[in-house]
Amino acid sequence: SRACRLAISASCACISNLYRTGGIKSLWRGAVPTALRDAPGAGLFIVFYERGRRILGVRGDGGGGALGGGMAGTSLALPYLCSSHKRANSSLPGASASLLSTLLTTPFDLLKTRRQLSPTLYTSLGRSVSLVYAQGGIRGFWEGGGLRVVRKAGSAGIGWAVYERSEERRVGKERS
Repeated sequence: SRACRLAISASCACISNLYRTGGIKSLWRGAVPTALRDAPGAGLFIVFYERGRRILGVRGDGGGGALGGGMAGTSLALPYLCSSHKRANSSLPGASASLLSTLLTTPFDLLKTRRQLSPTLYTSLGRSVSLVYAQGGIRGFWEGGGLRVVRKAGSAGIGWAVYERSEERRVGKERS
């Protein structure tokens, strides 16, 4: 389609401009902070998500979860949270896990963004850390984190509720 061709053309122009102005290195700018954000972020998310499911009493997996074991007998089981407590009990762990993992990885996201937007100022990971600390102290690493947390927690809550519901349906169909 025309929109697809335009998107490909724009992407090629962007890559070409990056290469022309900064060489091959510019194509990988921010890769290290991105890896430092995403790898632990995904692991933390799963840990927090599974723990949240157990606390809320969501036990579609027999209580084992992805991590197994855990908080046997510990459950808030929130049946009156709203009229559709199953969806709430699915979205709350997703949103909470995203909130916590996003808060913990926000400094790496900030470093990635600064390296990509101002490569002449933030020339390396070490220099980026030094500059952010000099400008805002330890709190400077969480600048803009509130917005990031709200966006990610909301989308994770919705996404994981949809996932849990589709899994319930899939398992229900397999059993019948």
